[in-house]
Amino acid sequence: QQMAIEPMMEALNAAVVAGKARFIGCCNFPAWLLAHCNMVAQRNGWAQMINNQIPYNLFERGAEVEVLPQAAATNIAITTYRSLALGLLAGKYKPGEPLPEDSRGQTDKRVPLWLDRYSDALKGFNQFAADRDLHPAQLAATWVRHSPGVAAPIVGVSSERQLHASIKAFDVELSAEEYQELTDLF
Repeated sequence: QQMAIEPMMEALNAAVVAGKARFIGCCNFPAWLLAHCNMVAQRNGWAQMINNQIPYNLFERGAEVEVLPQAAATNIAITTYRSLALGLLAGKYKPGEPLPEDSRGQTDKRVPLWLDRYSDALKGFNQFAADRDLHPAQLAATWVRHSPGVAAPIVGVSSERQLHASIKAFDVELSAEEYQELTDLF
């Protein structure tokens, strides 16, 4: 099914013109589609998309091929979801240990798959966090925040304790070497 780009961009522009939105963006658009949408908007004098929300974490890095470079080149803000990789980068699951009862790992097939595939990387990641006295969730969000082209990570929390731990990620800085070391782990 073909997406009707021109009517979509016209409707989004109408929302901006009416004061119902200040800016517009998209979710999960590949680089070519976002560029096409903005070309249609520019040609018609309409508001252009300024944000793309994508899944991005140490496991899911496909955006590094085109989406993040395009964002950096065209000043598109990237917000990320699944920054903690379904809890795998939050220390919730441990390689070689059973999945916690009533956890997402019981129902989402990616959790055991990624846990198995990245067990050595996860051990290294958790040790990296421990060596710096950081919670793994802080480190995961910090890595995403330091990634070129990313404006902000979206981090899901289910408790006040998790919220405070995630907020602390904005106080943590990584050197270029530390960022690269984490990147290379996965």
